[in-house]
Amino acid sequence: MSHVGWRPEYATGVDAMDLQHRKLFGIMEVLYHDLQTGGGVAHGDMEGILAELLGYARTHFHDEEDLMRRHFYPQLREHILLHGELAEQLVQHIDEFRYGTLPPLKLALFLRHWIVDHIQHADHAYGEFIMKRKA
Repeated sequence: MSHVGWRPEYATGVDAMDLQHRKLFGIMEVLYHDLQTGGGVAHGDMEGILAELLGYARTHFHDEEDLMRRHFYPQLREHILLHGELAEQLVQHIDEFRYGTLPPLKLALFLRHWIVDHIQHADHAYGEFIMKRKA
């Protein structure tokens, strides 16, 4: 499994959101590190990490939506819907893990794809919009 850490190309140009993105990566890094080293996070520990990730993702989505509202981002409604879909997917995957139908490695790979894809596509779009407004 490859490293899941923050990379400069993930930056949106909005410092507050990039700091929150880094925290999301940090939470995932804890999970990935244990899987890579074979330490095997105890099921309960992994659920705790996942609960932290879900809670922080929801906080981040709220903060991000507030930011877009303040800057009159034209795709705000679509982004809010996307956040709802992402949260639902995360809850579904956590539930599948909890009930033993999703292996930890597949969950970790989903999480990495989930965050990287969202940042590089949807979040970069609002970052560019806000940077142009500020210029």
